Amino acid sequence: MAEDLSDHEYEEGLNEASSSEDVADESAQDDDLGFNIYEAEGRDGLFDGDQGDLPAEARYALTRLVRDRYISDEVGGRYRLSTYSLILNYREDIQRNLNNLCLTLNLNEKYRVAWASTAPFDGNMPGVVLKRGSVQKRDVTLLLITLRIAAQNAELEGRTRWYIDREDIDSAFVTLSPYAREGNAALVQQRINAAVTEACTCGYLERSGTSGERYRILPIVPAMLTLERAQELIAQLTELVPAQSAEGGADDAR
Repeated sequence: MAEDLSDHEYEEGLNEASSSEDVADESAQDDDLGFNIYEAEGRDGLFDGDQGDLPAEARYALTRLVRDRYISDEVGGRYRLSTYSLILNYREDIQRNLNNLCLTLNLNEKYRVAWASTAPFDGNMPGVVLKRGSVQKRDVTLLLITLRIAAQNAELEGRTRWYIDREDIDSAFVTLSPYAREGNAALVQQRINAAVTEACTCGYLERSGTSGERYRILPIVPAMLTLERAQELIAQLTELVPAQSAEGGADDAR
């Protein structure tokens, strides 16, 4: 999904493309899915009455795609292969089973990120939707733009892990946020804090272990948001006027 996104795809994708509280895909030593993918598979399946035809590895990867906002190719953990690698190994089987749930598989092979999203609605889909998302608020959109540009600059410098300092985030908000033009510094800081917290929760950012003012930009950001789309959103944000409501609504970036 490295190509540019339509507005609808961008809105849906950004909200479906963030991780669970365990941002690093394979960093947790314990998993709550309830089975070890490397236990021997008996001839009667993985459990009593098992009618499935996928091996345990493929089921694990499929379950993670349905459960989590996205899967990244983080190294570590107790498994021999990352979940992203398992997805590639069983790509056709996983795609077919996701389609049975009215979901599609999205892969960005450059940044090695995968996520499941709701299939395009054509009037024939069942009413139950497994992956839901809401339009990003303007402050989070502004932050994502800042992260995308910072990741690009780091890539140009040859770095494979990308970091951003809080002061750089603050500077971007002062430049683009209409609240900064109103001279309300306290409101700007409040909104920055909220945007950073949401970005960490959703898996766009990861707090640095060495500094509370430094963050790692996670691969889902450049995987989902192209530079061209970021520039379009900057143009939209700079057109907003200070008189608009500070509570969201009509001034949300769409």
